[in-house]
Amino acid sequence: MRAEEMKPKLAVCVGCLLAALVGCFSPAFYAPAMASPVPSKDGAAKIHAQQLVDDVARKHPELASLEMSATPPGQQACETIAATEAKDVAEKCDEDEFKAMESGKPFVEKEPEGFDITLPLHDASGKMIGTLGMDFKPEAGQQE
Repeated sequence: MRAEEMKPKLAVCVGCLLAALVGCFSPAFYAPAMASPVPSKDGAAKIHAQQLVDDVARKHPELASLEMSATPPGQQACETIAATEAKDVAEKCDEDEFKAMESGKPFVEKEPEGFDITLPLHDASGKMIGTLGMDFKPEAGQQE
C-alpha cells in the first residue's frame, strides 16, 4: 500500500480512537483499583484504556498492533498501559514514544514489514498525557 493510500485508513482509525478518548482520559485508565474495571468476556477485569484498545483493534483489522502509553499516577516513568499484545503492557516507553512526546508531532517509521506510527495523546484540555502507537502491515497485493 502506498503512503497516499494509507492516509484515509490511518485518519479513520486514529479518529475513532481519539473520539473515544476525548474528555475521558483520567487515572481510571491506569489502575483497576482506582476505578470500576470493565469485565472482559473471560471474567478478568480490564482498565478502561485496555477496553478502548480492544474495541478499536476489533473494529480495525488493518492494524497489526495498537498500544497506549502514559506515566501512571505515582510513577516517574512512561510505560505501556494498554496494548493488543498482553506481553507489551508495563513495558517502558521507547524512542518512538519519546520522539512523539518531545516533538508533539506524529512519529512515522517505515519498517520492513510495514509502518509504525506513534502519535502524541492529549486530554480534553490539550495537555499531553501519553502516546498512541499503531503498526500497519500491507495486505496481500498492496504496495507501500
